[in-house]
Amino acid sequence: MWEKKYRVNSKVNNYSPIIEININFTDTGTGKSEIKRIIFTGDIEKSGLNWFYNDYLKKNTKQEVNLFLISHHGSENGCYINKSKMIYDYFDVKDMFFLSTRKGSYNGIPDYTVLNKLDKSVYSTDKDGLIFYEYDIINNILKEHYLDYK
Repeated sequence: MWEKKYRVNSKVNNYSPIIEININFTDTGTGKSEIKRIIFTGDIEKSGLNWFYNDYLKKNTKQEVNLFLISHHGSENGCYINKSKMIYDYFDVKDMFFLSTRKGSYNGIPDYTVLNKLDKSVYSTDKDGLIFYEYDIINNILKEHYLDYK
């Protein structure tokens, strides 16, 4: 029954998990504590985003997040729910968008006409290099690491 109800199509990308991570982060300089929300959308495409929209987003208020990973390497197919609405219209991204891609790997990826519509900066691995976060759960420390592999 579950398979039939939630079958979006036969493309494997549309079964990519959408993962939300909430980290209780304390700034070591100020001592101020806040929750950092990160959304990872993996390689999900338009029909998977439609399922996410219909079953979750349209039933909830605009979601506030700190970091948002742009799906499907920044292609139009990974950003739009329909011709006029982008998945990002349902999120209030406070800090930054991330994009994992390799320039020239596919035609039109990333789609810069899509990326130019975003209201925050986009950290893209094809231009900016690799970024990863390390969270020390015992000491409550979040570290950013950058690697320029160009």
